[in-house]
Parts: sequence; structure tokens; C-alpha cells
Amino acid sequence: MTAGAKTASYGLVKPAIEALEAAGHLAGPVLRHVGLPGELSPGDRRRIPLESALAFWEAAAELSADRDFGLHAAERCAGASGTLVDFLFINSPTLGDGFARCTEYLRLVVDRGAAWLLVEGTKAKLTRARIRGDTGRHYAEYALASNVLRGRRVTGVDWVPSQVTFGHPRPVSTAAHEKLFGCPIAFSASSDSM
Repeated sequence: MTAGAKTASYGLVKPAIEALEAAGHLAGPVLRHVGLPGELSPGDRRRIPLESALAFWEAAAELSADRDFGLHAAERCAGASGTLVDFLFINSPTLGDGFARCTEYLRLVVDRGAAWLLVEGTKAKLTRARIRGDTGRHYAEYALASNVLRGRRVTGVDWVPSQVTFGHPRPVSTAAHEKLFGCPIAFSASSDSM
């Protein structure tokens, strides 16, 4: 890695690796294609270049021919528990507190990653800032979908955001987005939020 290059935890690509392999594809060749070690394992704790991690999400989506790869990866991981993020949510008095705690954790996952929770009265907005150069859609969609699904799992409530926004352009079909989120969705926004 070059000095000053942004890095990410291996955890950023782990759900994409699992989804790709569940679709019957080997992750190693794709990891190597985007400049990552082809032998990353679930217990791996090394940092990887952020640019390569985001490129892996897009390459995995292309290889799997899944137009909604990020959403489907989130659904695939929805029942998983035992992560630090789950611990933060489960040990928070409210869902909003869980989201607020997770915004602090993001910096451990992505160098200079930024997310914030703005609460005004009874409404809250969780925003994930796009990192310069992040033009892909699949990790962004995974990130918001996994938060919604995790929130539903830990609360036992099938809650629906009032709106979801993405910084990337509108895909050809938004049927999977509408089904998962159940709310209005805007694309080409200034940030990813719900």
C-alpha cells in the first residue's frame, strides 16, 4: 500500500466474499484481480486498500450477474449475529442509540470513514458520507440494507425508514430496493442515508 492510502478492515469485503462463494464462484481470482490477496480468510485481521475493497464489491456483482448483489449480500447476512456491531445494537437502549454507537465504530472499519446520526424530535437520519472515489453502488446498498435488516432483527419490529437515498445513479430496476426498504428511494443524492 502506498503511504497515506485509505485502508479498510477485511470485514468490509467479507460479506461480498461469502455472497460470491454462495453463488458458486471462487473469490480468490476476483480478489487478486482487484489487487487483494487471494487467500483472505474469515479470521484475517489485516488492513486492505479501500479502493481495492470497493472494487471487489463491484467485480463480485459483475461476476455473479446479480444486479442487486449488495442488497442480496445484506439479506444473506441478516440472520448472522455475534459481531461487534450486533453487540453495540443489542446493548443500546434504543435503535437510535445503536446507530449512534455504530457511527463511532465505522472509523475502525474504514480509514477516515464518516457517518453520523442527526436526531430532530421524533425523526432521525443516518448518513454515510461517500468517500472520494467511491462511485460503486453495491457496497453502499449493502451498508444501508444491512443496517435496516439488523435493526429489524434486534428490535423484532419490521420497521421501515421514511426515506432512503443513495449517491449512485438509479439502477435499471429498483424492485429489490422497494421490497427491502419499503419506502421512497432517491438516487444520485449527495450522500447515502436513511
